[in-house]
Amino acid sequence: MFALFAIVFVGLLGVTLVIPLFPFFAYRVNAGPDMITAIMAVYAAGQFIAAPFWGKVSDSIGRKPVFLISTIGGIVSYVMLGFADSIEMLLASRAIGGLMAGNVAVAFASMADLTTNENRAKGMGLIGGAFNLGFIAGPAMGGILAGNDAASADLSMIALVAGALSAVAFVATALFLPETLPPEKRRKKGAGAPAAESHIQGGFKGIWLQPALAMLVILGFVYVAAGSMLDTTFALYANLILDYGPRDIGFLFSYLGVVGGIVQIATIGPLVKRVGDANIVKGGIAIYAVGLSVLIFSEWLPLIILAMTCVSVGNSLFLPGANSLVSRLAPEHERGLVLGVYQAANNLGRVITPLFSGLVFAKVGAHAPFVVGLVLLIPALALIFAIARRAPHVPVPPVRAA
Repeated sequence: MFALFAIVFVGLLGVTLVIPLFPFFAYRVNAGPDMITAIMAVYAAGQFIAAPFWGKVSDSIGRKPVFLISTIGGIVSYVMLGFADSIEMLLASRAIGGLMAGNVAVAFASMADLTTNENRAKGMGLIGGAFNLGFIAGPAMGGILAGNDAASADLSMIALVAGALSAVAFVATALFLPETLPPEKRRKKGAGAPAAESHIQGGFKGIWLQPALAMLVILGFVYVAAGSMLDTTFALYANLILDYGPRDIGFLFSYLGVVGGIVQIATIGPLVKRVGDANIVKGGIAIYAVGLSVLIFSEWLPLIILAMTCVSVGNSLFLPGANSLVSRLAPEHERGLVLGVYQAANNLGRVITPLFSGLVFAKVGAHAPFVVGLVLLIPALALIFAIARRAPHVPVPPVRAA
């Protein structure tokens, strides 16, 4: 588990080095707010396309080869980003990066391989913790490298540093990551599901035959679509309202990573044992909604920090809880595929709303994207209540007596 945690962390360090600075990459090629969020949507579109593919391939050939192949592609995307001098090249770099980043589902599938139903959510929280630690160190490192003057920042160097970190992740994967899916548990071409798991025969189509699992996929889409209204406009918002440059935005993202890391590493395991995955997901959505509600009326830094703290806590509860529920319902031999489809639904949410979030920001107002996100959380909350009613058979960890 430690090797997987470390590799995910190093890989995310490269990704998060760039995320809070991306608007400034786009400004360099004269892209406006609407174009910036559309380019972000291209990255998510690549993840949407690739996540089920990488997940299914990993079910057949193992998790490690997929990590290695996709990491090489990620390195290529960062080199392209570093030398992008036009919107077209920026789009191409983000499209390739998104296709390679579809391997996130494989990381969750690897953790599912290594855990049992009793400690699955804790394992998913550990992977989530690696993501959040990446969000602590990456944005801070990017902000320090960039400085607070966007005009003088060496963005090419920052992109190449991200590529170098991905190269480190490639070497670490090759040398230290054991294969988590042994040959006898892999999906055989043309083979059906074992009798005990026949309820999800048929691969992708079979997912939609199980109501609770289908609703989880839809939930992932709706929740991430709501969150993307914030994710794709917050750097623009901080720049406009707080006059924050790359360094300040990077440090703010790092703070959010600290909050999320504490929640996912230290609290998910005990919480699951007490309340179960579904209740953690419910709480995550509710807390995220509180954060958006505060942010809608905030232009004062302490309130903005309070709002973003709630957003980080809510997100850090939702993600491992939902991934754990999905993995519990997925058969072992198709876990990568099912988690890939779930991640694809998440990424579709990152495609849809960024197509218009920048336009809403520019035409309606800086707070308007947060209002849209809050409205979208209403059906998300309704879905998790419906899922909890429809999936009483999902095994859950035993509740320990106090």
